[in-house]
Amino acid sequence: MDLINFKVGYKTISLKILDILLTEQFHNNLTVLPNDNKSFLGVKDYMGIPTPVFDLGIILNGVSAEHSNRDALKQLKSWQKQRKRPAIHT
Repeated sequence: MDLINFKVGYKTISLKILDILLTEQFHNNLTVLPNDNKSFLGVKDYMGIPTPVFDLGIILNGVSAEHSNRDALKQLKSWQKQRKRPAIHT
């Protein structure tokens, strides 16, 4: 059984490769529907079938994937700035 791993926030999930029918880049082109589920992003037309789209970051970590990615990028930029500073000698 071949698996593919995805990092979602702070957790890693594995899916069977043969169960993945299609991957698609997210373009934020969803139809938003009123709901109380924080992880529900909206509905996408997939081959003529309305398909619900959820944020796995919220489901698995309680924080949106977008928020986790933004925080990781901020930490990386901070680390890069620190590496470029000249060393302080005392």
